[in-house]
Amino acid sequence: MALDGIRMPDGCYADGTWELKMHVTDLHRDVSLRVTGEIHIGGVMLKLVEKLGLVEGYDFARCDTFSVV
Repeated sequence: MALDGIRMPDGCYADGTWELKMHVTDLHRDVSLRVTGEIHIGGVMLKLVEKLGLVEGYDFARCDTFSVV
């Protein structure tokens, strides 16, 4: 996602996006994604899988939970 906005003194972007922080409990990893209000949960999950670098065929049924921080 291109960040066309202005970076504010507090480190936030004034571009309509925000940082979504999640913890994937089964993988013991914290993940941050920059998202907009227009993205749906399927899009968030796709971005999460891409960021984690999970391979095709990963058994998501094994995952118990993930939490949004």
